[in-house]
Amino acid sequence: MHCLRLGQHGVFFNHPSASLLGLSVSKKVGNAVCRNLIKRRVRAILRHALIEKQAIVFVAKAGIDTLSYQELKEQILACLAKPLKVKRKHGSFSPTS
Repeated sequence: MHCLRLGQHGVFFNHPSASLLGLSVSKKVGNAVCRNLIKRRVRAILRHALIEKQAIVFVAKAGIDTLSYQELKEQILACLAKPLKVKRKHGSFSPTS
């Protein structure tokens, strides 16, 4: 996996040419086999989901390993369907405001 520094490639994140996925699965989820299964499932779900080009960060926490594939898919698609809420720090500059 490659890591891009925002300072060097900030424009890349504003207008990605393809969707980007950041995937993190905590060691609290289970052993390596279980964590890799979760990662494969999330990648498969997002690969087949019709989403616009965007950067997505997925952080799996303890308890996700109890979900079936269908339940995980429903949860992920429900999260993607919600409107994006952007939290801004007080006093931050925004060219659109």
